[in-house]
Amino acid sequence: MKKLLMISALFSQTHLFSQTVILQEDFNSYDASALTMPAGWLFSYHGAYTTSALSGASGPNAYQFGANKATINTPAFSNADTLKFWIKGSSTDTISKLIILESADSISWDTLSVTCPLPTKAINGKRKFSIKHSSAHLRFTYIKSKGNLAFDDFSLSGGAVAASFSTDINNGCIPVCSNFRDLSITSQDTISNWSWDFGDGNYSTLKNPGHCYANPGTYSVKLIVGNGTSSDTLLKTNFVNAYSFPVAFFAALTSASDPTVTFTDQSVDAVSWNWDFGDGQSSVVQDPGHTYGDSGTYCPVLYVSSAHGCADTVQECIKINALTTGVVMPSVESQFSVFPNPSEDGTFKISCTTSGERIISVYNVTGGIVQTIKTNEQSETIKLTGIQPGIYFVRISGIKLSAVQKIIVSGF
Repeated sequence: MKKLLMISALFSQTHLFSQTVILQEDFNSYDASALTMPAGWLFSYHGAYTTSALSGASGPNAYQFGANKATINTPAFSNADTLKFWIKGSSTDTISKLIILESADSISWDTLSVTCPLPTKAINGKRKFSIKHSSAHLRFTYIKSKGNLAFDDFSLSGGAVAASFSTDINNGCIPVCSNFRDLSITSQDTISNWSWDFGDGNYSTLKNPGHCYANPGTYSVKLIVGNGTSSDTLLKTNFVNAYSFPVAFFAALTSASDPTVTFTDQSVDAVSWNWDFGDGQSSVVQDPGHTYGDSGTYCPVLYVSSAHGCADTVQECIKINALTTGVVMPSVESQFSVFPNPSEDGTFKISCTTSGERIISVYNVTGGIVQTIKTNEQSETIKLTGIQPGIYFVRISGIKLSAVQKIIVSGF
């Protein structure tokens, strides 16, 4: 029996946005003459700042709004959603204002923003606005009270994509099989490509992939989405937690002078226990004692759970002799042998004393399955490759056999 316990995950997420620049102008070549006006722009007044003290950060020149109601119109554009520019006033002015308008046809205009008060020389004048996707023209109009206004570092960009995703399961016992769902949005066009990194060496380019985590661990998941012009990356750190199973195992002991069978838990990574003694009685004590009323063969079962709710079971059959108040439980060594143990290279020969179909499973100390094979042979050689030296457990499960032994990979 195996069960799953859902718990909340603690994770962080990081975005890496990317947008396409659609129109950009830094006025570096403009010197207040009509001949140097940037292509496609319309100026009602020609004025320029040509000193680094008054121009923007991108270059030596800036456009100068030096007259009342001076206007500039941008070239036509499409697919933009973000406006950026830099402005600086030549004096403190709470009356003068810069009016920003947008239009889809250069006939009907809507006010996007009114900038007032204007910044002084000491203030960084970077501005950023979201514009309508239908807009194809922008106009800037300066209402002058006193002083002039520098305008520079104009930029239009678009195609913003915001990556987002969810999953139905991100915590559980191995294998954790999750169905990932893309929840990304885009300001225009459609999302056309997806790149998933599940954090365990596996990847996918599907929109809504499924993925199973076979090994215990904590995994970060990354999604990159794009719409042909822009992309966004979302990284959710420590998003998936896959927990190992405990390994259930126990021993049963008694003596001729004591009718009580002492059960000793020898499980790995267990925090709770549930015993079924095979005669209708049970216990939740880790190392219980139990007295059988009649002679016979009983097959007690131990159910164990880990701290994360992952569970495992083991069943061992014992023979009770009421006349001698003794218990006969075949030793592990009498049921199967392992040679060599320890092994330098992870090769073990497993020999069973009984015939029939059986499953040989090897676990690490955290309960993770290293290898599983099904065989009808009484003797089987297993080769554990790509593992670290240390302690492992081999379990033989069959109709006439159920036992666990500790094995050691010593390394070279």
